[in-house]
Amino acid sequence: MQTECSTLDNFLYEFLA
Repeated sequence: MQTECSTLDNFLYEFLA
């Protein structure tokens, strides 16, 4: 589950960054 969340988290992190 963490792997799937990590993908979305990374996407949002890059978008916000």
